[in-house]
Amino acid sequence: MNQEQKDDSLKRVPANEEEQPEIYGVAKQGEVFALDRRTFLGGLGAGILVSASACSVSSKRPTPEPESPSPKAEAQPPVEVRSQSYDNLKAHTDDVNATAISSDGKLLASGSADETIKVWSMPQGKLLKKFRGRSGGVNAIAIGPDHRLLAAGGMKTIELWSLTEGKLQTLLKGHSEPVNTVAISPDGQFLASGSDDQTIKLWSLPEGRPVTTLPGQGGVNSIAISPDNNLLISGNSNRTIEIYSMAEGKLLTTLEGHAGAVNSVVISPDGKSLASGSDDQTIKLWSLARGELLNTLTGHSRAVNSVAISPDGKSLVSGGDDDTTRLWSLTENRLLTTFMGQSESVRSVAISPDGAWVGC
Repeated sequence: MNQEQKDDSLKRVPANEEEQPEIYGVAKQGEVFALDRRTFLGGLGAGILVSASACSVSSKRPTPEPESPSPKAEAQPPVEVRSQSYDNLKAHTDDVNATAISSDGKLLASGSADETIKVWSMPQGKLLKKFRGRSGGVNAIAIGPDHRLLAAGGMKTIELWSLTEGKLQTLLKGHSEPVNTVAISPDGQFLASGSDDQTIKLWSLPEGRPVTTLPGQGGVNSIAISPDNNLLISGNSNRTIEIYSMAEGKLLTTLEGHAGAVNSVVISPDGKSLASGSDDQTIKLWSLARGELLNTLTGHSRAVNSVAISPDGKSLVSGGDDDTTRLWSLTENRLLTTFMGQSESVRSVAISPDGAWVGC
């Protein structure tokens, strides 16, 4: 079968923000994981719209010969994909600390230490809006389920921006230290924020009224809310993961097992399991119902900063201080692909609702 010739050349992210950068995405077809012409990779310092040099990299297993019975085929080793250097290609002028993709897959937002938030169209990569933060660098961002609200966490405050009107709606104050993480509940009624002040705060939306404060056990680095809005999970600097009841604001259980700070937590789409990334260079998979460790994924050579699970629950993407983004199979608990060549740490990863795009 004839295939369209693919262009592997590095695509430039223009300095002029009115120009349209090119986005590349990770395509998944069954057990084939490939970099196609929309591969979307980014990293700390280099911006969030950067291309990879490799195309059509497949980790599909070979089809066994239909002759005589043979031993089960061994899984192929992970594929390494090296992107070209892109130090001089910037969507932001400073470190990119956070990325988020809207639930309809049409918007990607990026937050940076350059004190700006940018909103891009997906998959065209056109810059739609640029917001100037009111409280320093942006550490965390989240987009509401109706795509009308964006929350950004920075130095002690959370900003609520209207995506439809393009203006600051509310500035939330209450934390006494930098805000590291924000999450909006799937029903859009609550915002959760976590801070170095060792607290989690819940706010009502859209008005931003404070609801309650949950005491943490160390700085709160990451927050996730379950699909049914019942559980709130926090990843903490003291190596623990805490599970709270959203309705009661009550600590239900504490998970221990990481040997370093927990930098990122994410709940599977079916709400049954949890993945966590840590300074200890590992990704751990947990049962939420039983509160027990299921598996540990190893491969990163430095801290794991961010993890995201695909919509079908079969794949996980991670980004770390080893300058790589990695793709894992959750059905086989193994590394599939390592995207190499980022010039600095990968702080944030996000997967689009259809599983076709990765933002980092």
